[in-house]
This record gives sequence, structure tokens and C-alpha cells, in this order.
Amino acid sequence: KKSIFDHRQELLNILATYNPSSDSDKYRDRLLGYMLDLTNASGIMVFTLQSTDPPFVERFLFSPDQTTNFLKPVNFNRIDLAPWMSPIHGQVIDVQLDQSFQNVLKILAPDLKSQKVYFSPLTIDHNQLGCLLILDPQGYHDELQFLLAMAATVFANAILSQRLIHQFQITIADLEASRWEVLNSRNTLRTLFDNIPLSIYIVNKDYSIAAINRHRASQLDISITRIVGRKCYKVLFNRNNICPGCEINQSLLEGKTTSREHQVWQEGQDHPLIIDVASYPVLNEDKKIVQAIMVENNITERRRLEDSLIQNEKLAAVGQLAAGMAHEINNPLAAIIANAQLIRREAKANKDITESADLIEQAGVRASQTISDLLRFSRQESYTFTETNLNDSIKKVVSLLQFRITRKNAKVTLDLQPKIPIINASED
Repeated sequence: KKSIFDHRQELLNILATYNPSSDSDKYRDRLLGYMLDLTNASGIMVFTLQSTDPPFVERFLFSPDQTTNFLKPVNFNRIDLAPWMSPIHGQVIDVQLDQSFQNVLKILAPDLKSQKVYFSPLTIDHNQLGCLLILDPQGYHDELQFLLAMAATVFANAILSQRLIHQFQITIADLEASRWEVLNSRNTLRTLFDNIPLSIYIVNKDYSIAAINRHRASQLDISITRIVGRKCYKVLFNRNNICPGCEINQSLLEGKTTSREHQVWQEGQDHPLIIDVASYPVLNEDKKIVQAIMVENNITERRRLEDSLIQNEKLAAVGQLAAGMAHEINNPLAAIIANAQLIRREAKANKDITESADLIEQAGVRASQTISDLLRFSRQESYTFTETNLNDSIKKVVSLLQFRITRKNAKVTLDLQPKIPIINASED
């Protein structure tokens, strides 16, 4: 038979082997086996509260014959756990006489056959973890009270440690998942920051560059690492002081969003680049300005297209004006042609007058045809596709451009094939 000293030394040996990172089930079984041997009981039943939704009670049965555990959902409105959470250790309870324990056991352990149990709550710093029942203790006496209370406390500490470790592992897993999300978001933003076709850089309140994208850095032919941390006016614009009229001041000092355009002359270029520069303030959690983002966009091509569009609109307006004037010109031309025909008819005997009338009529008809061609060219209309001789269309175009050809002292020689196939096209 073991003495109290032997039991105490055995408990100390078990405590000495405790390692939270080791096999917790093995350590649990050693503790329960120790208490089972200490009391010569038939088994030990452990109830631990699981703070889930809905709440669960985990029941664990440890005995020489079997070891089983299962989770059981519990409606805590139906049972009173207050007696089970008493801070007093070492109560030997007659189950048949204690009605409150009977009510709880009917729900948690309806298969329990024991008449007497040694009851001990598992409580650490008012943190209620559950309780343990030593079933039918045979060798229990007051001298073992201290050892059982100590063993129950050690067991409760082990349960709490495992829960904290488990929660810590979950927290680490969540942090790792969050870290990967942050890294993924950072990589996505960095890719967007570097590959967007705009010049972007971030400036601190002391005008040092906090970040710059590749598009802007490529204009300096300097690595990004050699740009970050230097003053923006020095590294970007080769100045010793803040640039006059710098828009970033309004963002850094007043928190305003600004936008302006300026011209940049480059060596070997006949026209300046037009750069749209915008600045945006960056606020911290306290709504204080900490940085400003600068965005530079080369809008030279856009301005060129806008100017071209304006010029086209002017030409369209001129075309509309010419179309209106053409109607006014056609009226006197019709009169000229009619009078030329009348003169030719009245002066048949006079060859000189007849030739002059023919020239007047031909010039009038040519002028009238030119105006008609201009009107057809300026009109935006749907084309009618018919069988067309391509030679006739070419002759019309040359006739339309005859004035410009003559003005340039040029000569156009047509060498058209007379027997080309007829095509399906618009005569205009």
C-alpha cells in the first residue's frame, strides 16, 4: 500500500512531465489514472463546458475497462449548474439523496449507475471549465483531500492550457491568412501601381518621396531605390528649393485636391509636351494630412486630337457655308448658260459670236458641274450602289480637282483602259 508521501511524489513526477506542446491526451490519462489509483474508484467522469453556439458539454469517461467521450448539446435553461460550480473541493455526494445533482445527471449522464461520487469543480480564476466525478470512491479519506484537490486543479490548468493553445493556434492561422491576404493585396496594388500608364509618386510632408512607380522612375533613368527618400524637387526637377507654384503645397498644407496643366520642352522636340498634374491629400486615422499623391498624365496626344477635331468642325462649318453659297451661285450660272444659248441661237450667222457663246456656255456648265460635285461631296448621305464604270468616277474626281492641279502648275495624264469591267459601286 502506497503512503501519502508516495502519492505526493507520484503527483510531483506527473507535474514535472507536463509540456503543453506534448501529447495532451497522454498527460490527461496519467492524471486521471493517478486519481483513480488514489481513490480505488470504478471510474472518473469529466464534464467540460464548450462555449459554442449552441453550447455543448463534452463528457469523458475514464475507467480501467474503457475510455469514451462524446459531445452532448445542452439546454442550459433546463438545468441548474450552480451546485456543480462550487469552489469547494472534496465533496463526496450521495447521488440518491441530492436532488439537484440527480436533475443534472439525468440530462448529462442518464446511464450513470454509481451511488456515491467524489465531486470537484474544474475552475481556474473564476473561469468555469466544468467538473469531474470520481465514481464509487472506495479508498477515499480526509488525508487524500489535499492531493485530490491539487490533482483536480492541475487537471483544470491542463484543460485551460490546451484551450488557450488551441485558441492561439486559431489566432495564428487567422493572422497567417490575413498576412497572405495583405501580401496578395499589396502585390496586386504594387502591380497596378507600377504598370498603370501614368506617372505616380507619393510625397511626405517634408517633400521626401515615399514611393514612386516605374513609369515615373523610367523618365529619370534612376533606380527606384535611389529615388525613394530624396526630396521631390531635387531628384525629379533638379532644383535646390521647392518648385515655384508647386501644387503639392495645397494638398500637404491645406488638404486640397488640385489639378493643372504645364508644358515640358524636351531636347530635339518642335512642340512641348502637355502634362496634366493632379495632387491628392492622404489622411491618417485622425484625419490629419500625412502625405500627398501626385499623378502626372501626358495629354499631348489628346490635345492634338482635340485640336484636330476642332479644325474638322471648322471645315464642316465652312462646307455648310459653301453649300449655302452654292445655291446662290447656281442661279446666276443658270442665267449665264441660258443667255449664252440664246445668243448662239440669235447670232448663227456670226461665227465669232457663236464661238464666244459656246465658250461661255461650256464654262458655265463646267462651273455648275463643279458646284454640284462639291454639294455631293459635302452631303452626308447614304450611297446607292449601282453598276458603275470606274473610268467615269475617275474623270469626275480629276475634274473636281482641276483648279488645284492648274494652280500647282501640274499636269495629270489619264491612261484609262477602255474595256474595264463594270463594278457595283456608288457613282459618287
